[in-house]
Amino acid sequence: MLRLYLILAAILNSSYGANILGLMGAPAHSHFQFNSAIMHELARRGHNVTVLAIDVPKPGQKIPENVHYIHLENIYKHMYEQNKGGANLSIENWIGKSGLKGISIFYEFCMHISKGTVTSKGFHELLNYPDNFKVDVVLYDYTKGSILLGFLEKFNNPPLIGVTAFLNPPITSDLVGNQMFPSYIPHWVTAYDVDMSFFERVHNSLIYIYEYLFRTFVLTPHYDKILRPFYPKGTPYLGDLEKRTVLTLVNTNPAINYAESLPPNVIEVGDYRLQNQRLSRKKFKISWTILKMEQFTFPLELIDIFGHSKLKVFITHSGALSTQEAIWFGIPMIGMALFVDQPRNLNKCVLNGVAAKLDFFNLSVKVLKDTILKVAEDSTFAENVRERSRLYRDQPMKPLDKAIWWIEYVIRNPKANHLRSPAVHMNIFSSRSLDVIAFFIVLFVIFVMMVIFLIQCFCKLSKTKVKIN
Repeated sequence: MLRLYLILAAILNSSYGANILGLMGAPAHSHFQFNSAIMHELARRGHNVTVLAIDVPKPGQKIPENVHYIHLENIYKHMYEQNKGGANLSIENWIGKSGLKGISIFYEFCMHISKGTVTSKGFHELLNYPDNFKVDVVLYDYTKGSILLGFLEKFNNPPLIGVTAFLNPPITSDLVGNQMFPSYIPHWVTAYDVDMSFFERVHNSLIYIYEYLFRTFVLTPHYDKILRPFYPKGTPYLGDLEKRTVLTLVNTNPAINYAESLPPNVIEVGDYRLQNQRLSRKKFKISWTILKMEQFTFPLELIDIFGHSKLKVFITHSGALSTQEAIWFGIPMIGMALFVDQPRNLNKCVLNGVAAKLDFFNLSVKVLKDTILKVAEDSTFAENVRERSRLYRDQPMKPLDKAIWWIEYVIRNPKANHLRSPAVHMNIFSSRSLDVIAFFIVLFVIFVMMVIFLIQCFCKLSKTKVKIN
């Protein structure tokens, strides 16, 4: 009897499906691939998934039946029209831009998302859902900010989980109350590594501060101003809503990225799309892709190509996902980084001995040929990348299973406040003890001034005694 009861309990438990809402507002096809992998896996495990997204599956693409996509169809069109109107959103405007300029271009690009969002039929379709539509958890791509978080208020504030394909950007620290470490974690817009000189650390810290200020005082207020008229009355400020994040799923793994100090609610799930991939037996005649970014066409899918036994070298722009894919399959790389996080990704690969570097501004047929031969014929590249691949794959739990477990953990424990740091609700001075440090500095300065004053008094007293004598 007990055995029958346990079987029935297991069946009933497995049949329970949560209602999951995905808010995917990053205009990048690679982010869609990353996010859809987890959305489709949640659906395969019995959950009901609704996704508001800029990219959607192609016609005829097989997806689980219990996944429903709502298309933000006007964003790419709006950005393309803005670019023709002189908004400088084309790839040419990004190439070679780093440091503070790179941050500004990145977030100015993000700001163009807002008007494309509110003019999309898909945005209003979700707004017209009944307010009592049950949502058990919200997953949102926070790479480009808090633009879609007003839906939290509409659906009665379900628990919020952040997800990003953009490795582990500094914004994660703000969402979960973690510390940032510019002393040894290079900002994504630089080409530094962990071993930085003093002035590199100064520059790196300045970039961290600049991004925080731009995001806090320019990007988020812009989103809030444009989106507020459409969200329910009384919706909190979008910057406050994003701090309700219970946990984040970040696209990193210390075997290929950086060893960071992370709180319990920052979960590393480095490219969970790769865990079930098998070597391809397909035959390919074409392996060259031409991109026209201003028209937002997309590259070939790479995973099947990586699995081909005769692939020896991968020439890449050094994006995070394609770099992870190449290392997972043990393919040496030739990188030609262009913008955003690509220079840092490439620099990391070069230092790890798994890639060689090409300079976009000094490229020639001879340089390209020599570099290909160097990587293909020097066995150390293949050996190094195979070792990185081994470390990358050697995990106690498959990254996708890990991500699903934590999402379902939040569904079972909606508040999960025990995972959250109190620093989320503290100001930057208190959370980092900057006020305490300033207090001790002031005490030290007062102490030094008192010592100097006493020495001066003693000297004057000594001179007076000498004159009397």
